Amino acid sequence: MWRSFTFPWKALRKCSYTSVSAHPTSREHNASQWSHWILAIGLAVGVYSTVCVGGFYLFGVWICGEISSAAIQSRDGKFGARIIERNCGATTPFHTRVVAEDVGYHSIVPRWYKEETVFEVESALQVVAIEWTGERQLTISYSRNAEERIEVQRDSWDDVQILYEVVDGLP
Repeated sequence: MWRSFTFPWKALRKCSYTSVSAHPTSREHNASQWSHWILAIGLAVGVYSTVCVGGFYLFGVWICGEISSAAIQSRDGKFGARIIERNCGATTPFHTRVVAEDVGYHSIVPRWYKEETVFEVESALQVVAIEWTGERQLTISYSRNAEERIEVQRDSWDDVQILYEVVDGLP
């Protein structure tokens, strides 16, 4: 069954740097004491690094929320596009991006392999709208207020031509 592990605190208290004895096993005893110190330091470093890395991963990556719209398929059904709005909290601005994806891409390769951000803007919510205006033509409408904060703006992706429309107010 399960045996509980107790840390060798008594052995650590017995460790001393000047412990020299005429007894024939003193070297073995000092080596044993050093191995306990090494174990204690290794355990402390392991716990500290686990807490730091785990905390970063838990609170640094998962703290952002994403709202994704349903994918809108192109007229021929081969491509899709969706809007993703990302919110990482009160101290950072929203990010709105348009992701184009190959709907017909089925393979052992993960889905994200065949999707790509074609438009991204640092903005408030609901400043972007998308519409398929042709079989291979995607039109992205965005507010004039977001025009100076555009981070990604591609003219094409795969076989899809991307057009942009700037509107006053909300699209």
